[in-house]
Formats: sequence, C-alpha cells, structure tokens
Amino acid sequence: MEGSTSPFWSICRSGVIVSVDQIRFHPLLHDDARQQITDLFCCDTVDTTSRRGVASAFSSLNLAPEQLLACGQFEPGTYHRIEIAATDDWVLLALFWADCSTEIHDHDESECGFQVLKGRLVESRFAVTAGSKVREVARRQLEEGKPVSSNKRAIHCLQTLPGEQAMSLHAYCPVLDCDSMNVFEIDED
Repeated sequence: MEGSTSPFWSICRSGVIVSVDQIRFHPLLHDDARQQITDLFCCDTVDTTSRRGVASAFSSLNLAPEQLLACGQFEPGTYHRIEIAATDDWVLLALFWADCSTEIHDHDESECGFQVLKGRLVESRFAVTAGSKVREVARRQLEEGKPVSSNKRAIHCLQTLPGEQAMSLHAYCPVLDCDSMNVFEIDED
C-alpha cells in the first residue's frame, strides 16, 4: 500500500518487488535516519540495482551527523567505516575521519555517491601512468552537504585537513568489496 507506514512497504527493483525488511540497518541507527532511508526506497522511482541510480538517490538523503554518532567513533590518525544500511544490491556507509587519509584506491566494480556531513575533506583524483603507478590530476575541497559521485573507474584519495575531524556518508552499488579494491602508488618519475 502506497503511503502506508506498514513494515510491508516494498522497494521496486527492476520489476522485482523486494520487501523493505530486507534492508539491514545498524542496530544503533537513529529512527529518523532509518525512516529517511526507508522512505527513499519505498517507491518505484529508484532502481536499486542501478549503480548510478543508487548513488544519485542517496545524494537526496538529509541525514544529520547526530543521527549517526551512536554508530561509530572518531579515533585520531584513522577513519572508521561503519555499515549504516544495506541490501544485497547496495550498502550505505558512514565514515568517521580523524586527522587521516585513505590510500590511493579505486572502488573495483562499485559506483559511489557520497557527501560530507560534518567537517571538510580533500579529494585528490589520479590517472594511471603505468601498472599500479598514478599521478595526481585534480584536487578539491569537499564542504558539508555537497553530493559527490565517483564512478567505478575513478581513482582517488580522501583526507581530512590537518588536525581536523569529518564525517561522511557513502553509498556503493553493487556492495563495495574492500578485498577487490585496487591500491595505487604515486609515480615518482
């Protein structure tokens, strides 16, 4: 039933109806955040198997950092990747950053949509020069609330500004397989 608050709401997925109870939520996720995620997919306008569709849909979420704080933590010099919600087709991660950076990486076969919820991040984009060597081709500072996308061919690195913390929200479709991601080295030549 459209417009119902019943737990039997459905998500339309390429003509296949998937029950909303198939969304796995972090047990400490705020109820308002759960409801926003559920509402986003309780319609027939989002194809949850479409890589770009999922990334684009999640950019419309307006989750407050306070709704995610119980799910993760800030630890100096590292970032924590916490699964907030997932199905077999996509995953939504909250990242808690504390004065750190990622390795230079791709996302294997996953498309990614993300946004900074709190603080600032710097994104560096890279191009392959030879093998697993890369050179930086672009850099930008990401401010709170601006949606960003990263296609499956993109190679990038994210980092906080020195001494700062940040929180970001990332949607991956298909589900990100961290073991299949490629890591790259800077070409010093």
